[in-house]
Amino acid sequence: MKVISLAEGTLLDQPWGRLTWLASREIGNSRTMTFGRSHIPVRHPP
Repeated sequence: MKVISLAEGTLLDQPWGRLTWLASREIGNSRTMTFGRSHIPVRHPP
């Protein structure tokens, strides 16, 4: 399996943050594992 860079990853924006998929069957670099990075920003109450 070859993990790709963040710049090459599949980015999914969500209301709570974002996911960047770096390895998956859909990307084509792994048939058995999904690997990604999440970013959940700190939200301070008003």
